[in-house]
Formats: sequence, C-alpha cells, structure tokens
Amino acid sequence: MKIEELKYWRHVFESRYNDIIGLISDCKVIGDNFKKNRINNDDLKFNVFTLISPKYHYENLHSDFIFSFIDPTKKHKENDLYLKLFIDMIDIELVKKEDFRTAKIYREVDNIDISIRDANSKKAIIVENKINNAVDQEKQLPRYYNLLKKEFEIVAIIYLTLDDCKTVNTSDWSKKELDKIKPLIKQIPSYTNLEGKRSLFSNWIQPAIEASKRSENKFILQQYSKLIKFLNTNNMDTASLKLFREKLLEANNLETSMSIKNMMEELPEYLAIRIEEKFINNCYPFEKVERLGTAVYFSGFTFDNIPLLLRVAFGEDPFNCKYLVNFYTEKEKYSMVEQYRDEFKILSTFNPSEGKENDICQYYNFNQELKVIELIETLCIELKNLIE
Repeated sequence: MKIEELKYWRHVFESRYNDIIGLISDCKVIGDNFKKNRINNDDLKFNVFTLISPKYHYENLHSDFIFSFIDPTKKHKENDLYLKLFIDMIDIELVKKEDFRTAKIYREVDNIDISIRDANSKKAIIVENKINNAVDQEKQLPRYYNLLKKEFEIVAIIYLTLDDCKTVNTSDWSKKELDKIKPLIKQIPSYTNLEGKRSLFSNWIQPAIEASKRSENKFILQQYSKLIKFLNTNNMDTASLKLFREKLLEANNLETSMSIKNMMEELPEYLAIRIEEKFINNCYPFEKVERLGTAVYFSGFTFDNIPLLLRVAFGEDPFNCKYLVNFYTEKEKYSMVEQYRDEFKILSTFNPSEGKENDICQYYNFNQELKVIELIETLCIELKNLIE
C-alpha cells in the first residue's frame, strides 16, 4: 500500500465518517448475533439423521421422531417416561400428568400431526409441528379443535416451531375461536437462546437424555438434539443476513459497507505502517527497520556472533487480524528459549514457533498495539544492556 492510498482511505473515512459510524452502530447487534450463532453452531459432521435422509429438515421426520418416543407402546422400552417428560415441558398448570395415565398417542389421525388422547379422563392434547416453518392452513387449529372436542376436552395445543419468531396465524379466526382456542395454545420453539423460555431442546430432549436408562435411546436423542441445534442456528444465520440485507438497502448503506470492506482489507498493511513509522528512526540496537507488505523486520543486531532479528507481522485475514511477534535467529539448532526467553522477563510468555528452537513468538490481539510497542521498546533496552 502506498502512502497515497492511505491518504485516499483516510479521505474516504473522514468524508463518510457519520455514515460509517452509523452503519457500524446499526449493524452491531446483527453482527453480534451472527457471530454468536457461528460460535454456537455445532457442525453436524457425522449424524444419523443426515445419513438416513437429506430431508432431515422436513416436518414428517420431526413428527415421526417425537411420536416414536412419546408413545409408550413403541420400541424404546421406557414405558411412559418420554410422554411424562413431554407433558412436563408443556405447563403443569395447563396439563396434569394424571389425566394421561392411559393415554394413546395418534399420528396423522384426523390430519393432526400428533394427538394425545385419554379415553378415561376424556382429556386431549393437540401437537402441531411447524419446525419446518410451514405456513398455517386456513383455520387449521380451530378445525382440529372442533374435531376433537366432540369426544375430548382439549387441555392444550402445542405449537412447535423452529425458533421464537413464528407465531400462530389467527387472522382468519372468529372472535369466538380466539376466545376459546387461543388461551390453550403453547408456542414452544425447538431451540431458544432466550433465558427462562421453554423449548423442545432444553425442556424435553435434554431431560429425556438424562432420564433414559437405555444407551440406544440416549444416543438417538443426543443425535436429534444436535440436529435441532444445527437447524436452529442455521435459521438464525439466515435471519441475521436478512436483517443485514434490509439495512444495506437503506440510503447509501451499501456503498458505505463497501468502503468499510475495502478499508478492512487494507487494515493489516496499515497496522504494519504504524509500527514501521514508530520505530524507523528509533530502533537501536537494531540497525534497520524495514516493512515488506504486512510485516515489519528489525535487523542488524548481533550478539556473540549470532544475528538476532525481530519481526512483527499481521495476518492476511482482516477479520482475524492479530499481531504476531517473532524473536529469532537464522542459525539452526540455536535455542532462543534457553538463551533469551528465560533471561528476559518481557519474553517469558513467548513459545517456540512451530517447534523451531531458533524462533520464539507471541500473538497479540488487534486492540493490543500499545502492548506490542511496549514489548519492542523493552526488548530494545534489554538487548542494549547486553552490549553496553
């Protein structure tokens, strides 16, 4: 990067300062959420559900899975353990477990995804699965409610969603339906980051893993928990990108973001220039400071006939920009640890670079420029004391 280019980007930044600061401020929450999702995103890697079918995000898979576990008659051999835990997830005040001691679980009967019906207590629970983000059909929940109310008292309608955002579409409901049915609806996301909110992941899958006595059941539930977390974080990534796109469509934000991107790409070289400018005329006992691209080299110092060099470099990736400081000699099989790290307190945190005896290094974060400068200044003093 030439000085002229630095001046150009300084001009760009100064002329669009308010736009740039405003965009960064507006996008901070979006960016923080995106980063958090990436950190929490547990790559599926080897997962039984993705191996079986590429349709692991489809509604039927999730409904079939839940049905297979909460039905006491299925092959998991844990009796009604998973059904009780599922009812616990709903709400103790809404649903009493004793009302479902003789419950039967139905899949796609009366077009309902899953229904839990007890012929003795005459109580029922409707489970509508929207983990695949499918839209609500016309008066979908009122239709299911009216079908079952002929024989049962509906005590809860579980509306399973992928995340916290999706809600029941009640735009075509009558006032009577709203008054009667809406209080029964319990919207439960498959996964959530909101503290204190119930989710399928935290309030059914995790307790089910802990309570399972059979290792096969634990394994399958663990695999499903990874799938749920993966689908949810991927969906949150999409939501973050959608918000970011909408922000870019405002005013001149796209042009402003391109200015930021270009400056980020030039940032490593600019940081190197700052170090070069700081020490180019103040590098004794080194004789020379020279910058090559994004690295600054200190050379010309020899002790006991061993040339010692210092390098401060910056990663090529501007979004993971760190200072890498190397203190080294080109003489092979020369232990910098024994000769200098243990001798100089300022180098006590340095470690051999890629197993090399003749090179010790330390990383510093982007916001630690002052620490890097302090390190260089202190090291120069220590080396100067060696020869005086």
